[in-house]
Amino acid sequence: MLSFLVTSKARRRLLELLWADGASGSCAELAHRAGVAFANAYRELQAMKNLAIVVTSRDGAAESYCANDRHPDADLFRRLASRRPVARPADETADRVRGWLRQLGAPLAEGHSDGPPPSEEDALADAVKLAHHDAAVARVLPLCLWYRRDHLDFTRLAERARRDREKHALGFFLDLTSVLSRDRRFAKSAIELRDHRVRRSHDFFRGMLLSPRARAQAERNTPAVARRWGYRMNMDLDNFRALFDKFAHAPVHT
Repeated sequence: MLSFLVTSKARRRLLELLWADGASGSCAELAHRAGVAFANAYRELQAMKNLAIVVTSRDGAAESYCANDRHPDADLFRRLASRRPVARPADETADRVRGWLRQLGAPLAEGHSDGPPPSEEDALADAVKLAHHDAAVARVLPLCLWYRRDHLDFTRLAERARRDREKHALGFFLDLTSVLSRDRRFAKSAIELRDHRVRRSHDFFRGMLLSPRARAQAERNTPAVARRWGYRMNMDLDNFRALFDKFAHAPVHT
């Protein structure tokens, strides 16, 4: 819908970043994240500012932009921006990633891979991407991180996540694993992965159009650790904990 109503690529990408992803930042930062020229981003952001679609604040010498949640049409902007097509992992790719997770010990009912992953870090980084579209994968990720805690190269895992633009999501899962396992190593590894430009909540699971009632339910169920990372999800901490506690100390055959 947004691509039909807004034909300018720069304007569309900025609206998606600000209203769907909850991003904020300087013109240069937003232009980089949107993949558009600085001059185009500046022109669009100034136009949005004049219409009160965005508000600004000073972050040092730079002007920082964010969505104006008090705009009378804020809900409309958010719904339109959230309706963009979402690139979903191909079924074959998703099935292979699930298969790799099963090799790492994940209690998943589905998933098949003809061989091992290139590395455990690659498998887990791909799983973080898939988790945005598959709640079952999101639920088992802390368990897989816990299983491989003494073997993982956390630096390599973080670098893969950065290349995939998923460092913030990886940080969330590491922090969640720390909460479930009470192992502070995961929380320490998560610290440098936080994207401080994320300043308002947005949905962790992508491609879902939530009704006002479903959104309110997700707000109630979101675990505190997810809120710390700016995520909203209709999956409470007990949902993660029940699976983790059941399988965390079970023998793992890989």
